[in-house]
Amino acid sequence: MKYQGNCISEGIAIGRAYTYSPVEIHITEHTIARSEVALTLEEFQDLKRTAMQELLQLQRKLQATDPGKAKIFAAHKEMLEDEELEECICDAIEECYTLDWAIESSFTQFIDLLSKAKDPLISARTADLLDVKKRLLRIRSGTPEKNLAKLPPDAIIISHDLLPSDTAAIDRKHVKGIITEIGGDTSHTAIIARSYGIPAISGVPQAVECLKDGEKIIMNALSGEIIYAPTPEELLAATRAKNSFMQEKEIQNQFLKRPCRTSDHVSVMTGINIGALTEEEERLLPYVDYIGLFRTEFLYMDSDHMPTEEEQYEAYRNVLEKSGGKTVTLRTLDIGGDKVLPYFELPKEENPFLGNRALRLCLDYEELFNTQLRAALRASVHGDLWIMFPMVGSISDIRRALAALEAAKRSLEKDRLPFDEETKIGIMIEIPAIAVLAEEAARYVDFASIGTNDLLQYLSAADRQNAQIVKYYHAGIPAALRLIDHVSRKFAEQGKTVGVCGEMGGDPVFAPIFAGMGIRKLSMSTSRIAAVKQVMSLFSAEELAAVKECVLARDSTEQIAAFMEAQIAKKQEK
Repeated sequence: MKYQGNCISEGIAIGRAYTYSPVEIHITEHTIARSEVALTLEEFQDLKRTAMQELLQLQRKLQATDPGKAKIFAAHKEMLEDEELEECICDAIEECYTLDWAIESSFTQFIDLLSKAKDPLISARTADLLDVKKRLLRIRSGTPEKNLAKLPPDAIIISHDLLPSDTAAIDRKHVKGIITEIGGDTSHTAIIARSYGIPAISGVPQAVECLKDGEKIIMNALSGEIIYAPTPEELLAATRAKNSFMQEKEIQNQFLKRPCRTSDHVSVMTGINIGALTEEEERLLPYVDYIGLFRTEFLYMDSDHMPTEEEQYEAYRNVLEKSGGKTVTLRTLDIGGDKVLPYFELPKEENPFLGNRALRLCLDYEELFNTQLRAALRASVHGDLWIMFPMVGSISDIRRALAALEAAKRSLEKDRLPFDEETKIGIMIEIPAIAVLAEEAARYVDFASIGTNDLLQYLSAADRQNAQIVKYYHAGIPAALRLIDHVSRKFAEQGKTVGVCGEMGGDPVFAPIFAGMGIRKLSMSTSRIAAVKQVMSLFSAEELAAVKECVLARDSTEQIAAFMEAQIAKKQEK
């Protein structure tokens, strides 16, 4: 029997189903007598202390073997100590609700708030809140903890979803693959599966019900196909496919430590996109040329208050110093509408993704923007910092942003604080309007970085989070490629740099097209670096220019995808 899902961590696995359902505690609304409130508040503090002890033990256990994953439990401890969340729970108890319901309802409020974020990296944080809530309710019920720390050999985990604590403590020796009913490409399951090299497939309806414990399973996380109770012929074919994939990965990974060059030795810079410099990203820094996107909003998301200038300065300085002199492209704050901060109240909007966010919001909140610009400029003396404004829609936006930057510089001079006067300033090309005006925009800034995720979304009028219209949101949209080529040409005419920092920059199918357009800076997630370097080595610069022309002459995504796959396959055969 065959099932189909979405590949979130590539690979092929052959093993036996291990169905996993974490402890579920169902809470209903109940009240207590007024005389019980004080005792219930004390019980909540005791419960917090017990949960904190559990998290501390898990953190210490992982610290020795995997410090990066230990940070998950450090983040959970911070959530447990969150003042606003604690106040919400205590307020519910004061209103004579039971402790269980106070926890359930308060966490639900915060989870609902974060889940509305369009940015998948931010909305994925709801999993952490859910994890902490379930831990509190499980301890409260007296139920022992259940996890994936001990698995039978060759286990393919089947679950509705996996929480961060599930994946962090996973038995890496015996797990062969992961299949979940829900979860996307930026879920904790996907991120940790990729970092561990575990094949993973999500979006398989009723997987827990249909894929029974102990049954043999083939999961192809290249095609998304799952074969339940395979025949001997299917097992043989899967084994061959797995061996072929492993050989291909081994060849591909040989390119990781090499410079990214075409076959005639033309360099293409590869960078990484970061929210905060993780240990994995820091480990790979020697093999990339720059940090192409430093998402500063995560500094705000990880705080229970608006980060001060000093806190931001230290955070930016830390990344610059660890970068070893490589360029760090800092994107100014991208919140508002779809990205909310619990401590920063904004008006509700009918369509937040088209609302007051990113640069628009920063220009409205001058003090907030000035604080970040001062911090970034101060940090610029500690490395090669480039500052980039997101969500730019007009020349007027650029002028206003540059005026705010100039005001920040003058205020630093007044305070006698040093900064690099030559810091390069750029914009993100995400809104089609500014892409059309690329020639004019290039006169005002030093560089541009193309955020393909939003550019595709706005250009195609298709919500990239809406599974029903995913066919309209496609990386190979001819209009998008022609618009990107237009931006590249107009900036090149004025001697200005253009890079790509959206998902397409790390796609081995599209990276050669961008190089053919003359784009020499591609920033991506760490897992894509080796593949991009490998595919770039197959073509000469002249061939890439010819490939670009052929691609731009085609008028459908299907034609473009088929052409590129054929070109790459032809090169790999030689």
